[in-house]
Amino acid sequence: MKIAARVFIYIGYVLSIFCTLFMLIFAVNFRPAVQILIDNGEIIIDEESLLMLSTMIWVALVIVIIYTVATFIVGIKTDKHLKNGFTGDGQIILYGVLSLIFVNILAGLFVLLLLAVKEDGNNDEELNKRLNELKDLLDRGLINEEEYSELKKRAIEKNI
Repeated sequence: MKIAARVFIYIGYVLSIFCTLFMLIFAVNFRPAVQILIDNGEIIIDEESLLMLSTMIWVALVIVIIYTVATFIVGIKTDKHLKNGFTGDGQIILYGVLSLIFVNILAGLFVLLLLAVKEDGNNDEELNKRLNELKDLLDRGLINEEEYSELKKRAIEKNI
């Protein structure tokens, strides 16, 4: 699950860069292209409307650049947490939703699926924690050897 989320984060980076470059090329070439059409008499547009359209395209470019920066910030932080582990369900939800919005829908969905699907490493950690708790209870005399064996057996079966 984590690997799939990381793959889609990288795909989000590529798509974001592609969109930014496309928008940059469009913004740079829009006004000269329209000016050629005006000079050839193929379209009629006044200077004020042309300026307004050109300004709107540059504003859209700035928005796309800001979105791309947000994509990289959220993607890098999410990727870091996917490598090192999340501190809790709230953090998984936060980065899953941010990834849905800024990085890539599939990356966000895979991060959110971490809530529902436990990976092998998480199960082993939980089992070790539970076995340590049971051993502590036995050492403190709160359960006897027979209860310890039964609870240990249940914990192991639950993990499988």
